[in-house]
Amino acid sequence: MVLTEGGEPTGYIKAEALERGVPVMVVEAKTLETADALAPLLDPAPAHNLAKIQVFARQIAQYLDLGQLAALTS
Repeated sequence: MVLTEGGEPTGYIKAEALERGVPVMVVEAKTLETADALAPLLDPAPAHNLAKIQVFARQIAQYLDLGQLAALTS
């Protein structure tokens, strides 16, 4: 869940997201600006190359801090 225009999410939002296992991210940008910035993520990018998939998986493992991401929801 991406919450726009900054600010701390309410306790209710945090609790519900945590219960459902939904990560929460807060951004300073307005809603339409955020939607425009995220739109390219929705474009399909077929992965037909095993080597590319493996590189991507290594990059996720190396650069994605799951602990920090989980902390955002608590």
